[in-house]
Amino acid sequence: MDDAGPDRTGLDARDRRLVALLRTGCSATEAARRLGEDTAQVAARLVALRTRYGVGSTRALLAALPAPPD
Repeated sequence: MDDAGPDRTGLDARDRRLVALLRTGCSATEAARRLGEDTAQVAARLVALRTRYGVGSTRALLAALPAPPD
């Protein structure tokens, strides 16, 4: 699998890094800072992901995604 391409969840590398940070307890703002991205860009990506997975919150999004492999 190409690390930049979609994985089994359909997430690309940027989204996987974002989700990993959120799973460690980072807020969206903190995740944006750590990723070197604008907070508005991260917020827009989260809206798109929540829409794609049919959930209404980031917590529900994280619950809907399969756990990362060990």
